Amino acid sequence: MKQSKRQARDRNRQARKQSGGAGQAATGPFCPSCGTPAQPDARFCHHCGAALGARPAPKRWNAPTVVLYSVIVLGVVVVAAGVIFMPGENPGIAPPPSAPAAPSAATGQPDIANMSPREAADRLFNRVVMASEQDNIDEALEFAPMAIQAYERVARLDADAHYHMGLIYEVMGELENVRNQVAIMKQYAPDHLLGLILEHNAAEREGNSFGAARAAAAFAAAYDAEIRAGRPEYDAHRKTIESFRADNGSQ
Repeated sequence: MKQSKRQARDRNRQARKQSGGAGQAATGPFCPSCGTPAQPDARFCHHCGAALGARPAPKRWNAPTVVLYSVIVLGVVVVAAGVIFMPGENPGIAPPPSAPAAPSAATGQPDIANMSPREAADRLFNRVVMASEQDNIDEALEFAPMAIQAYERVARLDADAHYHMGLIYEVMGELENVRNQVAIMKQYAPDHLLGLILEHNAAEREGNSFGAARAAAAFAAAYDAEIRAGRPEYDAHRKTIESFRADNGSQ
């Protein structure tokens, strides 16, 4: 047995000498049993069948190395994503949306969620009047019932609010309701100038020229005294009052 192993080693040594040290590099390791040069990547000797030795174990990654590489890869991905999605660099990507703006008076319903009931009602009143003055009757009629309901939710209505409601009813063509608001305003003052304007307009729309002339005459007679009374609604609607006075020749 010892002689066989010695003979194998001798053959192995002799083969290496003959190959000049290049045989192993060219053909692979020698068989440890019989000394025969092995075929490249062979696991067993093709001559005697002996195992040529275990293959080197694959490289293992320890936990710290895995974590380090994961952090590096994640950082590269984040930086790349930031470059791609920067709004200033890529016009095809829209910037994050800003907070929604309140609807404009020309395109959407007034934003009345955070207003008092009276402020909300006045805002809707302005919307109705503006649409009516621009001959946008559909829009005026759309918001008119909403404005009336808003005023009905106000706890205490003054003469100014009743004048607003009278104008809204006038836009809606509900002249009986216009006269109802006039009657309420006359309880504040029998010759209330804004009430007389509403009375005149309702009579004109009904084709009642006598009633319109009577209201205009009452307005002219009460003008000086009522202006001296300094009612707040007169200051708020002074342009309307002076325009009516000029149109009806009562200066």
